[in-house]
Amino acid sequence: MFHLTTSKCRNWWRWRVWDRAAHRDPEEGCEDLTRLLCATGNAGKLREFRIAASHAPVEIELLPNFHEIPPCVEDGATFEENAILKARHYGRHASGLLFADDSGLEVEALGGAPGIYSARYSGPQATDESNKRLLLDNMRGIEKRAARFVCVIALTDGEHVAAFIAARWKA
Repeated sequence: MFHLTTSKCRNWWRWRVWDRAAHRDPEEGCEDLTRLLCATGNAGKLREFRIAASHAPVEIELLPNFHEIPPCVEDGATFEENAILKARHYGRHASGLLFADDSGLEVEALGGAPGIYSARYSGPQATDESNKRLLLDNMRGIEKRAARFVCVIALTDGEHVAAFIAARWKA
């Protein structure tokens, strides 16, 4: 497993993701930040990952030429399997560390649906709005609306899975 080391920079918590590379102060005696490539076609997710990591000694960048790489076939049965499939698929095209995720919503009353199909719940041409409408239609008349958001991230160095994290937030 790969272990991310902590920065020796005294003031790393004051940096912002969008200006780290351009505004490093050599007087602070900082080591280079760990560069992580992200495999996602979702600009919103990339922004959220950068915000989540804003206090860590890392720089998150989109995998160069991501949109030119054939998409990964997500045929895993779980979030974990799909995150690993994507990380290995895109990791072959990366020089260095890369992470990919799979995430979605699990609604107890719907037997865990939409689950791994969250992004395409309403079909191949799904949008956030069409998925939300279908979910609300399927929830009509259901009083117990317990759900959880699941996010699984796999980190690779090439095709080798170096680390793996899963989080579940109950709503």
